[in-house]
Amino acid sequence: MPRQFDLTPEEALTLIHHLTPGLRMVRHLGNGSFGQVFLLENDWNRVAVKIVLLPDDPDENQEWHQLTHNWDRLNHASLVRVRQFFQHEKYGLIYMDYWPIDLYDCVKRLVKEGWHTPERKRALLINLARMLHRLCADAGLIVTDLKLENVMVASRGEGSLDLALIDLGGVCEARQADLYRVITTDFYMAPEIHAKSTTLIDEPVLIFSFGLIGFFILEGRWPVDEYDYLQPILGPLRQQGGARWAEANRVGMPGCVAIVARCLAENRQERFATLTELVQALQDEAGEANRQRNALARTPPPSKPDKGPRPTSWREPLTGMEFVRIPAGHFPMGQSPEENALLTQINDPPTFQRWYGRELPRRRVALDAFWLARLPVTRGQFGLFVAQTLHQTDMERRQFAVRANARLKKSVGWTCWHKTRFPQEETHPAVHISWFDAKAFLAWLAERTGLPFALPSEAQWEYACHGGGNAPYHFGKAITTDLANFDGSAPFGPCPAGIYRKGTTPGGMFPANHYGLHDMHGNVWEWCEDLYSENFYQTPAAVRKNPLNQGAIGYRVKRGGSWRSPPALVRAAYRGGSYPDIGKDDIGFRVVLLAD
Repeated sequence: MPRQFDLTPEEALTLIHHLTPGLRMVRHLGNGSFGQVFLLENDWNRVAVKIVLLPDDPDENQEWHQLTHNWDRLNHASLVRVRQFFQHEKYGLIYMDYWPIDLYDCVKRLVKEGWHTPERKRALLINLARMLHRLCADAGLIVTDLKLENVMVASRGEGSLDLALIDLGGVCEARQADLYRVITTDFYMAPEIHAKSTTLIDEPVLIFSFGLIGFFILEGRWPVDEYDYLQPILGPLRQQGGARWAEANRVGMPGCVAIVARCLAENRQERFATLTELVQALQDEAGEANRQRNALARTPPPSKPDKGPRPTSWREPLTGMEFVRIPAGHFPMGQSPEENALLTQINDPPTFQRWYGRELPRRRVALDAFWLARLPVTRGQFGLFVAQTLHQTDMERRQFAVRANARLKKSVGWTCWHKTRFPQEETHPAVHISWFDAKAFLAWLAERTGLPFALPSEAQWEYACHGGGNAPYHFGKAITTDLANFDGSAPFGPCPAGIYRKGTTPGGMFPANHYGLHDMHGNVWEWCEDLYSENFYQTPAAVRKNPLNQGAIGYRVKRGGSWRSPPALVRAAYRGGSYPDIGKDDIGFRVVLLAD
């Protein structure tokens, strides 16, 4: 057991500067029998430095022995990466990648913030089992001290919750994992270890420890009401008649409950024999859950009946989004002569060309029928997608990337789709959504339902916005803040001055157009599929039927204006554009179903 000591951050920094003088102290992360851990940084990175007090023979420290004798094998994806280690006098210094949270705090935070969903629970169970399996299969190492505090969690760019072990002293070559030679924690040890029927920590013993953590992942609590890390759990479990599962998990996740319960079996013969079997069982359960969930979501929109009128609306069952059928037709797309006369009157030629010349020329466009969502995607609907996929938006990834740089962190800001500067409820449109975020949502929805969901082309969007008319707004020649949510601080032509709400409003708060679509003017900008080009409609590529400016990289079209746009920018013909990875607090999206 490593010897106890207590360094202040100042003392630790002095020691660290003997070896790495360029680092700055951020804070003390924690103490334990392993030593002390501090968080340090320079201008481009953060690193966790573990300081251990070495005995006269450094090899007597299990972790230091691992580093000095098994360095190559410890460079593994299942372990927190050790970048370097040094010995300075009586201290050992271990420089590791910084992982921000352990599994215990992660689960507690998920419960507190309402994100403790079946999808996240499954992801954590599978990732934990795979982590243990990879370590054993790839490197021949087994975890002898598996516990919540030793499993670190990082949320990566694609939204997954990655796991890695931080205590290298609790990892050992499988054939040498004898109880009396390794570090363990009594609370997590299997019954046969406490009964002394075996002293070898093998895969069935590790699977029991996994079962305890698995219970905590599913329930957010321990399987016994009172626990003591220094005592085995078997006694309290027997006294209360076994683990007590919440009804929500027994009914909603019976497969996961059965798997974890099998891991916790008192008789090792009743557990999974290997980590390979455990991983396969979890993957099979997740696959079956996905199949059942997808079967419920695959309800296509109504087709044309043999007799009677065709239905013009349909509710998508997974998210509850309501769609309306937009009939095939043609319309004059672009800036009308009346709009041109007003805009050229109040703007000088350079200003007009910069802001409004992109709406020309006016041209006649034909479109096939399609289904369009009655409202932009709401915060609640986007939250369902995030809960089921663990998606991180581009804004959240950017904030994660610059978290160590105070200057960049300030410039990026702290807001995101679930944390806005203005009040929002579940019925408000989702904001801070990039074009890539919208495409990820659509890929998920299409995969779950088997239907061809997409972003509308800007031709589809403008056609639907007009609602069968040709005026600048589907309300007519003028718009007021009683009819839509935009910046009405100043008048614009026939549009009188109104109010400025400085934030989004609930979907459907304002009147719909002739097709039954709400919020086509203002509230949030809506992404379109098209690559943005100011002169696209002046080129031969702009075909007359179903035009779409396709391209891989570049600005993307956004339409409709937002709560902060003036009346000129919420007209049906106005064309906006943004980088596809930008998700501001006035950008959302609407869904089209490319089926008739």
